[in-house]
Amino acid sequence: MTRCRPALDMEQTLALFRSMVESADDAIFGKTLDGIITYWNPAAERLYGYSREEAVGHSVSLIIPPERSEELPDLLARVRRGERVEHYETTRLRKDGTRLEVSVTVSPILDRSGRPVGASAITRDISGQKQTERDLRHVALHDALTDLPNRILFTERVSQALARQRRDPTTASPSSSSTSTTSRR
Repeated sequence: MTRCRPALDMEQTLALFRSMVESADDAIFGKTLDGIITYWNPAAERLYGYSREEAVGHSVSLIIPPERSEELPDLLARVRRGERVEHYETTRLRKDGTRLEVSVTVSPILDRSGRPVGASAITRDISGQKQTERDLRHVALHDALTDLPNRILFTERVSQALARQRRDPTTASPSSSSTSTTSRR
């Protein structure tokens, strides 16, 4: 026999929800459809280095590197259409200027009629995971003793060069058919 708890009232439900978001390990923040930050949880403070007071009311572009500035309009357009963006891997900036690799999920916040009025973003730092992937790739493709490229990498590079050659024969190296001149005395 299972015991059923009585339904929580709205105030208790909101308090419980707020507690879950505030104690989450992932950075969670809300933003308007124009990209202005409206909510910033403690994990976002730890991840990005901006306090809640420094982030709320400012554009989310403060954590987007300049060379990735085109991402924001695209993400916001998708949210305006009611789309969810799941596990989008990208680079973000901390307050101190350091970069980190993150996985971001952006979901529309809908009003009572189902229209998007904002977005929530959940961000997880995947810098360690990405570094491990790079390390594993390096170990797989380089000799352990000399750190020189191994046969696998050599074969991969030759295959890539041959594929480029097939796609664009004009990229070939100069032909060895050129005649050399030797001077006679």
